[in-house]
Amino acid sequence: MVGRGLASLLLVAGLAACGGAVPGIASPVSGGAPSAVPVSSPSAASVAATQPAPAAPSAASPAPLVSAAPPGSEMPATTPAAPAALAREPILLFFSHGATSDVCVADHPVVRWVRERSIQAIVAELVRGPTEDELAAGYSSWFSPATAGAVQRAVLAGGIARVDFRDLDRLIPNASSSCGSSVLLSSLDATLRQLPEVRETRYSIGGSEARFYEWLQRSPPGST
Repeated sequence: MVGRGLASLLLVAGLAACGGAVPGIASPVSGGAPSAVPVSSPSAASVAATQPAPAAPSAASPAPLVSAAPPGSEMPATTPAAPAALAREPILLFFSHGATSDVCVADHPVVRWVRERSIQAIVAELVRGPTEDELAAGYSSWFSPATAGAVQRAVLAGGIARVDFRDLDRLIPNASSSCGSSVLLSSLDATLRQLPEVRETRYSIGGSEARFYEWLQRSPPGST
């Protein structure tokens, strides 16, 4: 037993003197602490590869709303802003303005915005009448909220704009005077004739031109 123990001690001492490693015993590193085994950091690509892919947007998700600015046009300086996504095309409506025009002629324009520059859209906007701000600014018209929706049909064919009204003579009976009829007709004619393709205008009530022009105490166009 003693012989074997002594031999083992001698073997350990000899290996240590030669700088060899002894099985089962960690050898120190001279001049400092034991060196750490370097661990490589994961790359961005490897991290991304381990992450779940983002879910695709659902088909039911609403698209972002984008408000398009209305196209520019040469209009009066008081041009109002167009309501986003509701109206796109600028038009002129002609009303009377006591401070700047003949009281019996509707020759002063204001700007409105409509979805399309069609006869139907233009005359339907006209019969709504001046807004509260326009009234406060001195504009006037036979048309008002009471006549909004009075247009039954408006078409353009062969250069002739034809507009048929619903009970307009009952909605504004006082327009039959000489000055009153002049204001009403000049407002309609000037507003419709802003379209270059309109060469003539004709109006009716309930499909009858005679009813319209008799109400205004005038002869229908083309009659003798």
